[in-house]
Order: sequence, then structure tokens, then C-alpha cells
Amino acid sequence: MKPQKSTYRLRNWRDYSASLVRRGSLTLWLDANLPDLWLCSERAGEAGASRLYSDHAIEICLSLRVLFRLPLRQTEGFVRSLLCLAGLPFSTLPVPDYTTLCRRQKDLEIALPVRASGKARHLVIDSTGLKVYGEGEWKVRTHGKDRRRVWKKLHLSVDEASGEVLALEMTGGDVADGPLLPQLVRESRQVGGDVAQASADGAYDSWSNDRFLTEQGIVSTIPPRKGSRIRQHGNRRQVPPLQRDENLRRIRRWGRARWARASGYSRRALSETQMMRQKRILGASLASRAEQNQVVECRLRCAILNKMTHLGMPDSYRICT
Repeated sequence: MKPQKSTYRLRNWRDYSASLVRRGSLTLWLDANLPDLWLCSERAGEAGASRLYSDHAIEICLSLRVLFRLPLRQTEGFVRSLLCLAGLPFSTLPVPDYTTLCRRQKDLEIALPVRASGKARHLVIDSTGLKVYGEGEWKVRTHGKDRRRVWKKLHLSVDEASGEVLALEMTGGDVADGPLLPQLVRESRQVGGDVAQASADGAYDSWSNDRFLTEQGIVSTIPPRKGSRIRQHGNRRQVPPLQRDENLRRIRRWGRARWARASGYSRRALSETQMMRQKRILGASLASRAEQNQVVECRLRCAILNKMTHLGMPDSYRICT
């Protein structure tokens, strides 16, 4: 007999419903002082013609493209119509064409909007795949994949308490997850401040990652892989115990389920929630073809989701069945 699936209710249904409505408001994505920020105020110190549009204008256009999943040409027409409806015709405020958007995207610096936290953060780290181009899932299941099917890996560091993305890295589909952990933790510290704990699945289990987290003063909740052995036994009292060894001892003593609840590892499931939000809200594929443009597109996706997170998130509780 299969166990019944747990059901949940929201404590803040009214506020969360209002936040979902606000996500579709164009005033959320367009600043009130847009005309003052749209054009470059001074010449760039480079050879050739100066840039006409500011980075802020390019970021707005590309954000709308990612949010509504538009091709570049349709993005140009969409932004032009928005400005016209706002009383800003093309003669007053020009719109960057699709070639300008494509060319400027690779050099765009996107800062992730992150709210300050009054305490050290608990990072939950994971990765997911984003399709670049190739056949759909039906064709692969029916006829198999071919050489043109390409995926990119998006590695995310998410704040357990707020659900914000603090750091991200994009790699090829054949890159392992484990070596990316130190870089994600460092970037998370630069953006979000102190880090108290880091949780990740067994793909990030390694002695080098355990050593790095220990040196940084971060509690490691990464489950050792099956067949792992204790490196530093209890009779070696002259040196402090290794975090990986302690996790392995507790798992052997309590079982994996109890260890996950007691250590906070079960909160790592929130990284899976962030992956689900990425694909359901913004799609499971990247529109850009050049690799640097894909990196910027990934940062735009995370910035959009962080902005949506700030509007409100569900506060749920489980109903006992």
C-alpha cells in the first residue's frame, strides 16, 4: 500500500495571491525615471562611435525578452510599443534594434538583487540542465538522441531562508558538480555576507570540499557516498575530527533520514524548488547561442526570479493525513 501524499495549506494565501498578480505588472520591470536612464550620458573611452544606449536600457530589454520568452526582433517591437503607449514615441526615446541587443548582451554585467540578512546564511547548492537546441523530449524517447542535442548545466547557490539565488555558474553538460562548490560559496559570501552552513547532495561529496568548508568555518551537511569509510578514527584525539567523518558516524548511528532532519540537510530540497521555478516560469531552454550570451541570460533568469521572490513567497504548513 502506497503512503498517502502529504497536502499543504498556506498561511498567507491573500498576500501570496497578490504577489503573483504583481509579477505580471509591467511597472515592476520598468523604472519611473526610465527616460533619464535610457541613453548614455557620456562618451565611452573607446575607439569608434560612442554607445547610444545605457547598460540599464539593454538590461531592461533583455529582461523582458527572457520574462516573456520573445525572440530578439519581437523584443524590439514589444519595447517600442510599450514606450509608445507610455507617451514616449521612437522620435523621443529610440529603442535598440535586435542586432544591438545581441551584440551588447555578452558584455552586460547583471547584479543579482539580494536583500540583506541579519544572520549568517544556510546555502543549499544544486545544479540543473537547460537545453540549448535540439529535438524535443518526444523525439528523443521515440527515436533516440543525436549529436545536435546540447545541454548546459546551471549551478545555483540558494539561500535556504529567503529562497534567493546568491550565486550561479554555467558550465557544459559534462562538467561534474563537486569542483564548483568552493566558487559558489565564495561568490555567495561576496553577495550575501556570512555563511554558516552549506548543504548539497552526494555529487558534491569529496575530501577537498570538506576541507574547504572546514577552513572557511562553515558547517558541512553533505552526505558521504555509499561505501565511504572513516578516515580519522576516534582514537586520534590530538587532532579535531573531520566533518565528513562526523556526518558518516551520525548516519551509521541514526540512519540517513534522522540525520537529514537533525542536521538540516532536508532543507536542501529548496534547491530543487528553485530549479522547478526556473523551468516553469522562464522555460527549460536557453534562447542564446553564444556561450557568453548564455551566461548573461542565466544571470538575467536568476535576477528575475529574485525580484519575484521579493514580492512574496508562500508560507505553507503540512496537514496531517
